[in-house]
Amino acid sequence: MSYINNRLLIVDDNPSIHEDFQKVLEKSTTPKSAELDELSKVLFGEEEAKEKSKNIEYRLEFALQGKLALEMVIKSIEDDDPYSLIFMDVRMPPGWDGIETVQQIWSVDSRVQVVLCTAYSDYNWIDIRNKLKNVHNLLILKKPFEGIEVLQLAISLTSRWGMARQIEMKSSELEELIQKRTADLTNKTLALYDAEKLTSVGVLAGGVAHEFNNINASILGYAEIILMAKSNKSDSEHYLKRIKSAALKGKHITNNLLMFAGMGNFEKQDYAISKIVVNVLEILQQDIEKYSVSISKDLKQVPDIVMDPSMVTQVVLHLVENAIDSMIEMEKKEVYIKLFSDREWVYLSIEDCGSGISKELMKSIFDPFFTTKGPNTAVPGPKSLTSGTGLGLSVSQAILANHNGDIQVYSDEGKGTTFTVKLPNAQK
Repeated sequence: MSYINNRLLIVDDNPSIHEDFQKVLEKSTTPKSAELDELSKVLFGEEEAKEKSKNIEYRLEFALQGKLALEMVIKSIEDDDPYSLIFMDVRMPPGWDGIETVQQIWSVDSRVQVVLCTAYSDYNWIDIRNKLKNVHNLLILKKPFEGIEVLQLAISLTSRWGMARQIEMKSSELEELIQKRTADLTNKTLALYDAEKLTSVGVLAGGVAHEFNNINASILGYAEIILMAKSNKSDSEHYLKRIKSAALKGKHITNNLLMFAGMGNFEKQDYAISKIVVNVLEILQQDIEKYSVSISKDLKQVPDIVMDPSMVTQVVLHLVENAIDSMIEMEKKEVYIKLFSDREWVYLSIEDCGSGISKELMKSIFDPFFTTKGPNTAVPGPKSLTSGTGLGLSVSQAILANHNGDIQVYSDEGKGTTFTVKLPNAQK
C-alpha cells in the first residue's frame, strides 16, 4: 500500500513568490523535462518514475503569515488531511519569522516535511538545529532558486513523507499482531494452567477416594466381624481397636488435606527450630537404631522463628523419615543435619546417602499422593516395604508456604538427596 499525499503549503509574505511556486508546481501536471524524468528514475526506479511522471498533481495552498499557516496546519490535522510538505520563507515581517513558525507547526504536526527558503544569512545551520531539534524533516533552499530544484524537493520530500507513514502503519500492524499473539499465548497458557489444575484436582480426588475406600473397608470389615461372630469381649475389643486405628488414619489424612489446602489451624509463636530437630530425633530413635543409621548434626546458633511448632515438627519429621527410608538398601547410612542462617533466612538442611531421586521423578515429588513407598510405590524395591500416603512433601510444602517459607531439593541419583527448609529470619 502506498501513501501518496501531494498537499503542499507555501508560506511567504510576498504574493509574487506564491505565483512563482504555482507556476513551477502546477506545470508538473504536464509532460516534464528530460532532466526531471532522469531525476525520477534515480529516485524511484524506471517503472515507478514512469507512473509518477503521469500522475504528479500537487494541491497547493498559500499563507502570507506564520500564524495563519499554523491555523491551516491545525485544521488539516482536524480534518485528517495533513500537509506533507511546507515551503517556508524565513523573513515574514511583521509577524513570526520562518524559524518560529516551524517551531509552532512542529508542535502540532511533527511529521510534516519543511523546506526553509531564504536569501539571507539570518541563521546559521547550528542556530537552526539548536532551535528546531527535528532537523531530519528539514531542508534549506537558497533564493533565488531554480524551478527544477523546487520540483526535485517536492518529489523527494512528499515521497519521504509517504514512506514514513507506511513504516508507521507497518509498525502499528506489527505491534497489533504482537499484542494479539501475546494475548493468544497468554490465553493458551492460562487454559493449560487450568487444565493442569483440574488434573491435580483429579489426582487429589482419586487419591482421597482410594485412601478412604481402604479405611472404610477396614471399618466395615471389622464391624461385620463383630456383628457376625459369636466372639468374646476380648475379641470384640481387638476389632474395635482396629476400627479406631482406621478412623484415626482417616482423621490424619483429612488433617493433611486441610494443610495442603491452606485451611489448617496454625498457632504461631517464637520457637527454636533446634528444639524441633532434637525432638524429631528422639521420636525416630527406634528407627535410627533399627536401620543402624548414623546421625551427624551441625546446629549453629540461629534466631527463634515465628512458627507453629507442631506443624514445623511434622515437616522435619517427614524429611528425616524420608532420609532414613531412602537408605534401607544402602551400605552407608548417614544423615547430615545442618542448621544455619543469614540476614534473611534460617536454613535447615537434611542430607542423606540414599539412592537419590531421578530427574523424571523429581518433577512429581511434591504432587499429592505421589509416593515411592508402600505397595503403590512408583519405584518398586525395598522401600515398597515401608508405608507412605504420598502427602508428606505436598503437605510440608503447604505448611512452609503458610509460614512464608519454602523447601528446596537437590539430588544426585545413586548418591543421595538434600532437602533444605527455608524460614524467614524474624530478626531481619
